[in-house]
Amino acid sequence: MALGSHKVVARFAAERAGVEGEKAHVTRSAFYASHPWLAQLISHDGGSDRINQLFEGTRIDGIPVRVVELTGEPGDVVITHPLIAHSIAPNCASRPRFMRIARPRVRASDLS
Repeated sequence: MALGSHKVVARFAAERAGVEGEKAHVTRSAFYASHPWLAQLISHDGGSDRINQLFEGTRIDGIPVRVVELTGEPGDVVITHPLIAHSIAPNCASRPRFMRIARPRVRASDLS
C-alpha cells in the first residue's frame, strides 16, 4: 500500500470536477496518470529500479508517499483509511475472505 496516498487521493478527488458521477475506472485511471510516481505504481516496467523508487517514495504536492508491504498471519485484519492506494493480493487461504469496499466521499477534513 502507498503510505500518505489517502491525502493525495482526497486532494485529487476534491479538485476533479464531476468526480461524483464518474465511472470508477475513469477516476482511477486519471488518478494514476496525474503524477509520474503514481503511474509507476501500476506499471510493469522498470524492474528493481522501479521497486526501489516506490519504496524510497517521493512527495506529491508536498505530501510524502511511499510504498510499504503489509505482512501478517492467517486471520489478521488490516483496517486502512478508505482512500489509501493499495493493490489487491491473491487470497491464498483455504476459506473465502470478505472485504468491505465503499466508494469514498471526500470531505474538506480529508485534505489536511
